[in-house]
Amino acid sequence: MKTIGWLGNFLKILLGHSVIWFVYYAWRIIEKIMGRTFGAVTKSHYYIMMTFRFMFKSLLVTIKYRNPVNPEFNIKLRVDLCQNNQQWYFRLKGKYELECMELIASVMASAEMFADIGANIGVFTVTIAQAFPTKKIIAVEPLKENFMSLNRNIALNSICNVEKHNAVVSNSRNEKIKFYPNPIHDGGGSAIKRAFYRTGDVYLDASQYQENNASFSPEIEIDSIKIDDIVNSKCVVKIDVEGAEVLVLESGRSAFRQGLVDLIVVEVLDDTIDRVIQILDEFGFDCFTQCVTTPIKCGTRLSRYIGNIICLRRDALNYRFMKELYFTLS
Repeated sequence: MKTIGWLGNFLKILLGHSVIWFVYYAWRIIEKIMGRTFGAVTKSHYYIMMTFRFMFKSLLVTIKYRNPVNPEFNIKLRVDLCQNNQQWYFRLKGKYELECMELIASVMASAEMFADIGANIGVFTVTIAQAFPTKKIIAVEPLKENFMSLNRNIALNSICNVEKHNAVVSNSRNEKIKFYPNPIHDGGGSAIKRAFYRTGDVYLDASQYQENNASFSPEIEIDSIKIDDIVNSKCVVKIDVEGAEVLVLESGRSAFRQGLVDLIVVEVLDDTIDRVIQILDEFGFDCFTQCVTTPIKCGTRLSRYIGNIICLRRDALNYRFMKELYFTLS
């Protein structure tokens, strides 16, 4: 039975690579022939996902690769190729956001905890928890389907040092808040309501989509927690919350002002980066992007509409080390 299971997984992986190769490279070849760009880099992932969804309701495969921050371990991930983010994990494996992963791992030596806010199916959680089995890992993921996959991947790697929360991190005083899933981006969804759904450079009008997909639930109520509820000792924080960054950061005022966090890796959007820089400046953090060795200021624009910034506490004893390491890695 194990042989049959292995063979079935191998064939699905082979099919997955074949579909991705066909859609992406056929697209790039057409671009070269036409001498024009049609968005192969920023749009093809959406059409690859839709190709998988045309063929399957779900296409689950198990991938295995070396832990990128501790190669003594192997990571196993169960991913669904019919989902957008998970397709990227399948394609990139241990190279997914590698420089951020390595920076976090390097700073974990002086931290007692890692908080993964917007954990999705557990790529960061599993990598850091496996590499640092004596550290406490907090994983927060609002979407039920992703949370179930997160649990499955933690179990698949026999990890025992993760505290999991199916919740939204927010500064709200309410026990539950509204959350708005993004149907074309499985890791997507936000505590901020938007007029369109987006993945890469693909936009869909939210109202039109909801009208055409009556079974889709455009909003759900989810338990709310704060950073101050979960961070009680030296901690590294990663935030990936699709536009709700300010709500998350404002929920950690006490932890940040106590100096419990020296490093924050936060994904920002073009319309949230200025406010994120402002609030972190108030909390005593400098923010950096790749190739800019001085702290960024309001008005800084990303090379794409979305990207990670690295935020370092100015008074941290390892401030210089973290800064130099980041620019070495990037």
